[in-house]
Amino acid sequence: MKTGDDCIAINNGSSFINISDVFCGPGHGISVGSLGKDKKYATVEHVHVKNCTFNGTSNGARIKTFDGGSGYVRNITYEDIILVGVKHPVIIDQFYDPKYIDNVGQAVEVSDVTYLNIRGTSLDKNAIELNCDTIVDVPCLSQNSSVIRY
Repeated sequence: MKTGDDCIAINNGSSFINISDVFCGPGHGISVGSLGKDKKYATVEHVHVKNCTFNGTSNGARIKTFDGGSGYVRNITYEDIILVGVKHPVIIDQFYDPKYIDNVGQAVEVSDVTYLNIRGTSLDKNAIELNCDTIVDVPCLSQNSSVIRY
C-alpha cells in the first residue's frame, strides 16, 4: 500500500479492529489517531495489528494524540512487524501537532499497549519514541503496559 499519509488510520470510536498482512510503504505507517484535536473526547480500543511490513515509511507502529484532548487509547497490540528502513519504527506522541500545544491539564490516556516481535531497521538512532505529556495526571502508558516484549 503506497500512500502520502497513514497507510491505515484507526480513528475515534474504533474498537475491536484486526489488521493483518499489510505491506505499507511508502507512507506514514499504521496509526492509532490522531485523537483529541480541539480538546475533544476520543476513544480507540482493542486493536490488533499483526504480520505487517513497513518498507521505507516515515513511521511504523504509531499512536498520535493532540495535547488538550481527553479520552483513551487502550488494549493496542502490534505483533510480528517487519521494519525495512523506517525512520520512526515505534512512536507514541501525545503532542502530535505542535501548533495545538496549550497545556490545559488534560490528555488522551494511552494504556495497555503491547509490541511483540518487532524487528528490522531504523533510520533514526532512536527506534522507540515516547513523547508523553508530563504535565497532566493522565499517563502516556499505564503501569500495565508493555512497551517492548520479545
